[in-house]
Amino acid sequence: WNLLLGSPDIGLARPLQSGVAAEDLKSLAKATQHAEILGLFSLLPKGIWKDICSLQCIDTDSSTLPDSLQNIVELYLHVGQKPRLFFSTGSSIDLPNHAQSFEIESFVEKLRHASFLKKVSDGALWGQDHRAGVPGTLHRVGFYLDKTQNRVLGCTIRFGRYIPFTATLVAELLNYGSVIIISAPCQGKTTILRDCIARLCNSTSSKSPPKVVVVDTSNEIVGDTDEPAPYFGTVRRLQVPTRDAQSEYLVQAIQNHSPDIVVVDEVGNTEECEGICSIIHRGTRVLCSVHGSSLAGVVRNLKLNVLFGGSQPLLLSYDEKRAKQKLRKTALERMNPIGFHFAIQLKRGEYGKALLYVNLDKIVDRIYDTEDWTTG
Repeated sequence: WNLLLGSPDIGLARPLQSGVAAEDLKSLAKATQHAEILGLFSLLPKGIWKDICSLQCIDTDSSTLPDSLQNIVELYLHVGQKPRLFFSTGSSIDLPNHAQSFEIESFVEKLRHASFLKKVSDGALWGQDHRAGVPGTLHRVGFYLDKTQNRVLGCTIRFGRYIPFTATLVAELLNYGSVIIISAPCQGKTTILRDCIARLCNSTSSKSPPKVVVVDTSNEIVGDTDEPAPYFGTVRRLQVPTRDAQSEYLVQAIQNHSPDIVVVDEVGNTEECEGICSIIHRGTRVLCSVHGSSLAGVVRNLKLNVLFGGSQPLLLSYDEKRAKQKLRKTALERMNPIGFHFAIQLKRGEYGKALLYVNLDKIVDRIYDTEDWTTG
């Protein structure tokens, strides 16, 4: 469905109807994004920053970024390898010089002194998942550690953005039920979540905005700071200390805060899936994302298919085996009703294009019945 992302507002959830307000939001998002990227670049070791500047033909003292660097999505650094920049266009650039150990250590130390990374209880800069949000921004840093888990050998910096009006119809779908977004990594799932939150929590309609609660481990969705980023309006947030505790915080969100909508990014294990299904069946809508190449791929994943009703083995009779043209006597079938009303599958490398699935019970049953694991 090519118009799924960034489509015109069709009239249900109508935040920011004023043209002036919309332009102000776009300007705020652009200025904030510019400042955050430039600020993070300023913490890079001088040698790496000079290499970036030489590729882009810009002055190291410049306060502006060229358009190409505005589109950066990831920077990879590792000892003994050339740093690599990745862009939203799918292209990448290798810097000319290999990263040195002292440069990586210098970068981590600058992050520490700039208070860009918070310490957890054991004194480390990262949590159990070896990632940390960058306070005051939407960026995230993932670390490569040595075998002792004490020394940083490299890192992957993900540049987070809030891009207004990228998920208009996705926000509309939440008026009708729960939505799950499926895609490979780095395809824009979190960006869509951010825009949905902003649209819902900045509503200018006569009704009050819905109560939206974000459950997030690395504070990547609305920013790693005590106050959510300004464009997220009335959003509420539960900051999860460790990944293992996320399923518990999902239950807390319902029991303690009575939300209308719960937002979760990158659901990754069975406990989290069960918590999300419990929330939906209690009458609260959920907007979440999950890694997967396709809907069928998630259905096939035993840790994640709880989101789509789970599966159980079925023993086929001779007649059923013959009628369905099966080679084996056993097959899989859906075990429980599916709580989600819509599934959105983002297409790899094709920003602005997606597949929308409705009638999920029938689609998932067909996947099991035909064993077509390539659907989507």
